[in-house]
Amino acid sequence: MTGAAGGRRPFVHLHTHTEYSLFDGTSRLGEITRIAAEDGMPAVAITDHGNLFGALKFHRAARKVGVKPILGMEAYVAPGDRRERNPDSENQHLVLLAKNPTGYRNLMRLSSISYGDGFYFKPRMDLELLAAHHRGLIALSACPKGAVPGAIVGGGDPVEVAGRYQDVFGKGNYFLELMDHTPPGGETSGAGRLGSLERRIGEGLVRVSKRTGIPLVGTNDSHYAAPDDVEVHDLRLCISTNSRVDDPNRLRFESDQFFFKTSGAMEAVFRDHPEAYRNTLEIASRIESYELEGTQSLLPDFTLPEGSSLEDHLEESVRNGLEERLASPEVHGTRPDRAAYLERLGMELEVIRGTGYSAYFLIVQDFVRFARERRIPVGPGRGSAGGSLVAYALGITDLDPLAHGLLFERFLNPERVSPPDIDVDFCEFRREEVLDYVFERYGTDRTAHIVTTSRLQARAAVRDVGRMLGIPLPRLDRLAKRIPVGATIAQALGEVPALRTAQEEPDIARLFRLARGLEGLPRNTGIHAAGVVI
Repeated sequence: MTGAAGGRRPFVHLHTHTEYSLFDGTSRLGEITRIAAEDGMPAVAITDHGNLFGALKFHRAARKVGVKPILGMEAYVAPGDRRERNPDSENQHLVLLAKNPTGYRNLMRLSSISYGDGFYFKPRMDLELLAAHHRGLIALSACPKGAVPGAIVGGGDPVEVAGRYQDVFGKGNYFLELMDHTPPGGETSGAGRLGSLERRIGEGLVRVSKRTGIPLVGTNDSHYAAPDDVEVHDLRLCISTNSRVDDPNRLRFESDQFFFKTSGAMEAVFRDHPEAYRNTLEIASRIESYELEGTQSLLPDFTLPEGSSLEDHLEESVRNGLEERLASPEVHGTRPDRAAYLERLGMELEVIRGTGYSAYFLIVQDFVRFARERRIPVGPGRGSAGGSLVAYALGITDLDPLAHGLLFERFLNPERVSPPDIDVDFCEFRREEVLDYVFERYGTDRTAHIVTTSRLQARAAVRDVGRMLGIPLPRLDRLAKRIPVGATIAQALGEVPALRTAQEEPDIARLFRLARGLEGLPRNTGIHAAGVVI
């Protein structure tokens, strides 16, 4: 296989951290896939620390430029039981790659459980869990924090450890991962220490490979896209650890080679181990091209009375509910035009049946009913859902759309089908009771909180970078406040003369340059206050 620049055999990166390695990654998804395509790489992997946050976007970005996406993660593996909360135990790293849809589903399962009963500072799995969900996965022994490298430098038995992992994943699905981040011009200070460690680990991995037959594979533990991004990446580390750049004891990478290298550069790195280079292509060739199940709605099963269909049950519930609403002698001072209500109801039900959202309405009615029965305050309804007579009849909203002249088409339109948006407000002091009911009703294995991701906007990026660089806070605050709300740093520099003038000073020019490199990157994740996926 050829395709890299100059017709050489291309390299495939199988250990790639992106912006979704929230602690120490700065490679943007589009940058990685663009470089891979320009270099002629047939495939590229995403292996962020402990999560799959970027998987769907990465899959789309890679497919768009004609590169095969390999979905994976660098997992945290507890040395014992993942449920143990031992502050003295150190997690071991393991790279997991999905070969096919089965592997991707197992990867998602492993990630979910790691964030559930395995979470202790970080989402963790263990060998028991890996053995239960290993099908469709390829594993690599990872960086110096992996189990086998740890045994090599820590005086353990790396052959026994490697054999244990090979037993879990099966022969041919476990690889020993060679790394070499030595600068081309030689080693100095920290790079020398890292080079010595990696050589020691590499020599040990070669011995393990010869004794066990487990193949070697070459990787570059990339955390930023290009060589020039090393300073921006260093700032990311400073922000994550709340450390100033001039702190001699802070965390830092001991080499400037943790970037997304070209095939030519990687060929030079592994000139003494060409089989490790070739095996990146071997692994990539075993990865199937598959679509992700990310475009269709997956509604939960709704328990129905025996012999009833979703559509029939919805219609019966809606008509009964409407009769109760119309039983009131007056609606806003006038007697209701029953025929108009029934005509509107028939139209809405026909659209809901045609768009396949019958279960959606029954599910929302279910947890709203639960709240009302327990006297948990529920809002009257807001947004476009107020235009639905079905929602009114089911008790989801308390707004009569006909009395207020509200249009159903703004809520659900057969000519522009999109999931209907029903905003329901619950009392914030008792909202947890509704959430607990949803988890119990539909199963904790079928429900999840929505993750929210905050990103470094222009003002925050300037403030964070400025603090790490030691710029006086009053001056930093004045600079940040001059950036218009919603503007990027580039836009602000083009629109605000005072910022352009300030940029003439070298320290401020450096501040804006580095802040622009971090602007827009994910800062951290959290849990949406009440957003739940069922």
